[in-house]
Formats: sequence, C-alpha cells, structure tokens
Amino acid sequence: MGNRGDHCGPVAIIGVACRFPGAAEPAEFHDLTVAGRRMFRPVADTLQAALLDDWARPEPGRQDTGPVQKLAAETTALALADAGFRDVTGMRLGGGGLLRDAGGRRGRAGLFLASSMAGVGGLVREQFGFAADVVPTGPAATSSLHAVTAAAASLGAGDVDLAVAGGAELGLDPAWLTVQARAGTLGRDDMRVYAADPAGLLPGEGCGIVVLMRSADARAAGLPVYAEIAGWSTVPVSPSVPVSPSVPVSPSVPVSPSVPDGRAVLEAYRRAGIDPADIQLIEGEGTGTAARDLAELTTFAQLRRGGRTSAALGAVAAGIGYARAAAGIASLVKAALAMTAGTIPPGTGCARQHPLIESGEALLWLPRQPEPWPDRNAAGSGTRLAAVNSLGTADPAAGSDLYGPRGAEGVHLVLSREAAGDHGRGRRRRTDGAVTAATAATATVPIAAAAPVTLGTAVTSGVAAAGTGPLARAAPPAHVASGAPRVPRASAALGGPLRGGSAEHPSVFALCGKDPGELAGRLEVIAEGAAALSAADLHGLARQLALDVLWADDRAGPGHGGGEDAGSGNGGSGNGGSGNGGSGNGRSEHGRSRHGRSGHAGAVRVALTAATAAQLAARARSAARLLAADVLPTAADPDVHVSTGAAGRVVVLFGGLARPGLSQAAQLVASLAGLRTLDWMGVTPGAAVGYSLGEITGLVWAGCLPAAEAARLVAQCGQVLRGCASGPAAMARVAADAETTRSLGAADRLHIAAYEGTRSHVLAGSTTGIRNLTRRAAAAGVAVEVLGITHALHSPALAGCAAPIRSVLAGTRFAPPRRRLISTVTGRPVMPGEDLTELLAGLLSQPVLFGPAMALAAEQADLIVTAGVDDGLADLAAACCAVPCVAVPHVTVPGLGGASAGACPDDNAGADAGAYAAATARAVAALFAAGAISDVGQLAPVEPWTVPRTRDSESTRRRTTASFG
Repeated sequence: MGNRGDHCGPVAIIGVACRFPGAAEPAEFHDLTVAGRRMFRPVADTLQAALLDDWARPEPGRQDTGPVQKLAAETTALALADAGFRDVTGMRLGGGGLLRDAGGRRGRAGLFLASSMAGVGGLVREQFGFAADVVPTGPAATSSLHAVTAAAASLGAGDVDLAVAGGAELGLDPAWLTVQARAGTLGRDDMRVYAADPAGLLPGEGCGIVVLMRSADARAAGLPVYAEIAGWSTVPVSPSVPVSPSVPVSPSVPVSPSVPDGRAVLEAYRRAGIDPADIQLIEGEGTGTAARDLAELTTFAQLRRGGRTSAALGAVAAGIGYARAAAGIASLVKAALAMTAGTIPPGTGCARQHPLIESGEALLWLPRQPEPWPDRNAAGSGTRLAAVNSLGTADPAAGSDLYGPRGAEGVHLVLSREAAGDHGRGRRRRTDGAVTAATAATATVPIAAAAPVTLGTAVTSGVAAAGTGPLARAAPPAHVASGAPRVPRASAALGGPLRGGSAEHPSVFALCGKDPGELAGRLEVIAEGAAALSAADLHGLARQLALDVLWADDRAGPGHGGGEDAGSGNGGSGNGGSGNGGSGNGRSEHGRSRHGRSGHAGAVRVALTAATAAQLAARARSAARLLAADVLPTAADPDVHVSTGAAGRVVVLFGGLARPGLSQAAQLVASLAGLRTLDWMGVTPGAAVGYSLGEITGLVWAGCLPAAEAARLVAQCGQVLRGCASGPAAMARVAADAETTRSLGAADRLHIAAYEGTRSHVLAGSTTGIRNLTRRAAAAGVAVEVLGITHALHSPALAGCAAPIRSVLAGTRFAPPRRRLISTVTGRPVMPGEDLTELLAGLLSQPVLFGPAMALAAEQADLIVTAGVDDGLADLAAACCAVPCVAVPHVTVPGLGGASAGACPDDNAGADAGAYAAATARAVAALFAAGAISDVGQLAPVEPWTVPRTRDSESTRRRTTASFG
C-alpha cells in the first residue's frame, strides 16, 4: 500500500465531521483542544474513560453493529454535507458508487472506514451506495490513519475520485481492557502523555470522518480546503532501530526496542517535498505509555535533527483518551482544524515533561496555552506545516513485545496549508441541527478535471438525523470556521470583505447561537487566533462564518433567520399600525439586559466589523465581555453588534432637511437609492418616518406617490420656499428639554421647529435671535448647534407657504398607503382616506414631531436604518428610541458631491471608497444582529468557488453577483 499512488500529488481535505467526548462537531472539538479540556470520568472501580454522553453503546461482549453503524453513518453524512453535498441523510450514490454530472461524465466515490467492530464499514458502504469494489483491507480496516492513507492511495491510483475516510469506535471492550491491564499499558485515573512519569493509557471512543479529493481537482473547482495531505507513508515499527546516541535519555526510562523505521518516515517528506525540520506542529499518537511515548519522541528527535526552530508537540489522546480505531482520525482532525484556525493548541498538559523534550535537543516543545500559528516557517514561507503520527495498533495482544507489536505498521502524514490562502481556503461550513433531506437540494463538486458532478438526493430509510453538525466557527462551530472551528468557524460569516478586506475595506464576522456563554467562548477563540490571520485569512474566516449562519438558518426553516421571513410581521399593509411587528416584543435595548424586553428566549446574534486582525481581536473580546455581562453594546461602538431575540423588525428613516451643498432633490434621490440598497439586501422595513421633506420620500415608500411625482413636488416646494422667505433666518439645535428650550428662545420669539427627543429640540427664527440664543445657552451651560440653514423652516414664519403648496398639489392623486408611515407632521400613522394634500400643505410651517413619530414607529423595532444622507439622524433616532440605528450607504447622485461618507464613490476615490466600505460593513452587521438578514455574504462579491445552494427566500432570488463598494 505504501508504494501505491507514488505518482499522486497532494490530497485535499474538503469536508470534516466528528463526534468525540465533549464535542459533537468539529468547531466544538477545536474549542476543546484549544482549551486543553480533559473529558475523563469514572466508569468502573478506579478506572476512568472518556465517553460520549449522548450515544447508545453495544452491550459488553455482544457483536451489535447497530450503534456503531449509526454513529459512522451520521458522521459520514455530516462530513459530506460539510464538503458541499447538502441534505445527504439517507442519500444513495448511483450504481457502483458512481457520481454523474449533467454532461454524462462519471466519477467514483469510495468509503474507507476503520472500526474494531467487524462489518461496520461494509454496512455503511452499502447504506450510501459507495463503490463496492473499493474495500480497505488489512490495517486499514481497523486503523483510521491507515484508512486515510488507503483512501489517498486510491485517489492517486485513479480508483476513486472522491474518498470518505475515518474511523468509528464505541463502548469499552472488557476483553481489550483485560489485555491492556495484563500488559501494564492501562492507566487508572490519569493520562500523562509525553511525560517523565507516564501512567498508561485511558480508553476513549468517538468517530471522525474526512472527505478527500485530489488537490488538483479541488483547486480547479475552487473548493474550500482545510488542509492538504502533502505526503504520507506507512512505517514498519522495527525492533532493530537504535536510539540516536546524540539524544540524551534518562537511565530511569527504558529504551524501547520498537522504534519506527526513520527511513520510512522520511518517505512521507520526500513525497511532500518538505524538510521535516520545517514542521511547525507535530500531532502524535500519545498513548501515555513509557515505551510507545519514547518510541515516538525518538523518531521525532531524529526527524528534527539539524532544524533551526522547535516544533510544537501535542496529542489529542491526552484529553479524550485512546479511541482505538478512531484515535488516528482524531489526531488528523485536530491538526487540520488547528491549521485552519491558525492556532496551535496547548500540549498534553503534563506537569513533568519527558527528558527528550526537557533537554531541548529534540527541538520539541509542549505549549502551555494556545499559541498563534507562526507567520513564517523555518524555510521562510507562509505555508503552515504539520505532521500527524501513529505507531499503529496499541493492542499488546498483537505481539509479544510489551513495548509495541513486532511488525506493526505505523502511519506518518505531512500536512500543509497556505496561510495567505487561495480563494476558498479556510472558509468552512456549519450544519447546526439535523442533516436531513427535507429539501431536494443539490451541490456540485469536481470529478476529474474539475467536471461538476451532482450527487442525487434520493432518500432511503438509512441514516438517522444527527443532532449537530460539522464546522465554522467557522463557523461555526463551526465552527473557522461554523463559526471554523470557531475560529475557523470561526467560526459566522460574513460575508466577506468588501473589496478585498484591506485596512479601508472591513469584513463582517457574524455568529449566531442560543447560548450566550457558548458564543462568548467562540469569540474568545477568535480573539486568541486573530493575531495569526493575514488579510486573506480574515476574508476566509468571515466567509466561513457567514456560511455557518446561513446553513444553520436553512435548517431552522422559514421564519427563523430574519430577512423577509422574519420581518414579515412588520411589513404587510401596515395600516393603522397593524403591521408593526405583531404582538411579540423581543427587542433588546442598548445598555439594558439582553433579556430585559424580550418576550421569549431567542437566538443570540453577534456581528463585528474589522479590517485588521488587531481590530478583530479587540472587538471579539469586547463582544465576549458584553455577553458575559448580559448587556448590549452602546451606540458608541458601531463595530460591535449584539442582540437576543431579534426578529428582523426594521424601521426606515428618511432625511429631508436641506443644508448647504445638499438640496431637497438630492436628499430624495439619495433616500430612494438607500431604499434600493435595502431592497437588494432583501430587507423590507415594517415602518417608516420622514424628517421634514423626507415625508414625501416616505409617501413614495408607502405606495402613495410615484417617485417621479415626488421629485416634481420636492423641486416645486423648493421654489415655494424661496418665494416665501421673509428676511434673514436661521435654525439651531438645543440640547435641552422642551421647557428649557422655549425659555431660551422666548426673548427673541424663536419657535420650536422640531421635537427630536426628550433633550433635543430645534429652534427657528431670525439670525439675530439665534445669535442671542447661543450666548444665553452658553451662560446657562446648554449646548447649542447652529444649523447651516437660512430659512425658519417648520415655524409660523412660513405659514404663507401653505396656499402655494396646495396649488402645487392640486393635480396630484395620492393612493392609499400600503405600508406603515408615521407622519412627523401629525405624529401618528398616515391612514387610508386621509387628506394628504392638507397634510403636506403644513409641511413647511408645522413643527417636526420627530421624537413622537420615532417613538411610535420603533415601539417594537429591532433596528432603525437611515436611507440616504444620514446628517446625524441615526444618532438622533437612537437617542430618542433606545433602539440601535445605522445608516445604509447609497449611490452617488448629482448634487450630493463628496459631502457624504455614505455615498458610493468612484473607483478612484480611495478615501471615500474606504468610508463607503466601512459604512456598508456596519450596515450589514447591524441588519444581521437585528435579525433582518441571514446571508451576510450578499454584499461580498460572489466568487466562482462559492458552493451553489438553493434558497427559497425572495431576497436570495434577487441576489446578483454585483458588489456594493
């Protein structure tokens, strides 16, 4: 087997799923390893083991394949789903394991499953319809890493085009335990791996599955990849290989006569074209027995000889026990997720290191805590390099040598991953909840020369749905990554960076879950691993998290993910307030307990915007602290969004107050552009409010008025305003309550032109009166902002404008409102049958009841968005309603110039482009946290490697490949 496939290039890991003690999915497994948790518990007198909490086991002594088959089949389905084969539960491939694409080209899929329970691999193979003539034999039937190398060799030989490999182990076999005890390799209450005082192995169980493809095929199709198996070898464990005399060994530690053949180990590196001294992480078997740990460390020391840097060393068995047939795949999954996340997990946690490590000459170290992956390897490249090792079986019954079975075959894998990443690298998917075939979705993968091949989705009664799914984040936890591991599942999310994720163009990192504590943990993992991420890695992590969230939302079904489904309660006809979000409340206020106003327990949503690794780390920690403290962020941090129970209820706000360089016509065009942005995102606001002449934009949104007619009205209102002017006038915003504001303006007969909130009012009057106001306010310690407006708008000074406006409106026919518009003239909803001509006639002379209108519109809102030029309205709205508010960027319009950072700039306007990208990212993050959108990736360019998916929402059917920004 070791010589087969010598002509084969690297093999890509394109899908991962696992279930081990303490981890039901890859993201949780990555978190467990990063945290260094130990999952052992008492199972018998003085014996501890690491066991699955939620799985039935075969009765001791009985050959019952049912539980193991179920575990293996469900994990296989999840791994295929993670690789892009959606809804594969109970899926059967075509006859003979054939995959067929639309053009009639074929490829074959094979299963390589190891288990100590005989026959399990054949049952799962038949259940899914994998190729029946590709059956692993020998060690590959009982050792998962041998199964992986068999799969890699079959891919290289062209026997299969897609390989599913791994191992499954359940239960404690009394006979196996007895043999281990007699051989002196069984521990009792502790497992000390690579320690000066090893105590023996403790049993474990679980299942891990990887989906493999020739790397050339994966690259040609742009498929996301965890890591590549760049080289592999099967290694005879020889009793004749001596320990290198250059490596000091404590005389109290016996020298094992069974050491892997170093020349065979080097074959893996020759195949990969990698110097073993460049490896940055070695994941060993780590049985915690003196002889086998010494054998591994001796081999590693020989490989590292002459190296310039030390390699981190770990063994997942220290935390989850020795899982027999599934032990090797656990090591491989751990290493691949660590490479994806860019985080080196802690070592084995032993108090006293083995003398070979302690001396330093072996160039190995056991990390005490998670470490960022080094930016460069010893060769000076950015490629992440790791190795996974196994000595073969740990069953002393296989031979008479207590140090290890004579003639056993070990396995050594060399893994690589480009840190900067080709497109698609590091983006992982998460499948929360059951993998089902409820929807007839398809996915494509390349089979030979990147030909897209579609797997059928005929449902049989085979595989039961799994309770949780694979990774990121990122996921999500993903895992990068769902949610990435969570860092790769991180594990999110976005949706990708706007224009590439540079310092000016941030990405959105989105996470969603039910447990605030769990999300806080995921955020801490992201923060810890962020330092090692390049700009491309940030891009990949954000995309991975986005897919985690999106696929989890798909499984939740309609109405569970935001977007139009979640927001439907505030859309509808909306007359008389009937469409204002229904009876549910669910909104979480800034600065209050996340559960303070929630009528029911809901999903916790977190969205961060960041353009650099440092920003991501800081904001992830900030969000984690907020979750732990049970409070939401304030408006002071626009890059951190956290919510609980948000249902996608959005209120849209239109500006309309003219200022120098910005006419009312430009305001209208910008607001309509903002509406188009929301529509493109799939966001349907449930209510709207228009400030000043923004009321006309609101009538367009409500369906009362065509946009062209609105443009005419706005232009003619401007003419009326200029004709009604009666001398120099000015306006000023006063930061005080209404009574104080009136008293400050009374001496100069200033009038309140706008009620913006409990402590924000606008006064209008003569320029002299406004000048005197500023002096009086300064003496009283009241802040005043003089607005750049030369008319006394919304005051009795413009009462003469009413008659000319009625004339302008004489030929206009208004339709009844189809959406809920709250008028700032009356402070109440616009009703069917209302005289809109009379309403607009008082638009310039009546005070703006912005505060009361916003309070009514936002009673049950999760988010307020300003469409068009913000001009400070977002802050005003957030202050008066205690609801998050964000500005939605808009396209450049004539008359707007470069005055607004929210405008979409030309490609050459670098600074404005960065401001636009930042504003877009913040809007996407806020909309996600509010539950208004689930697909945060829709503002990122849709790249060719994006996995096709079927979506039922109208928002996705409208999705295009264009990118804002």
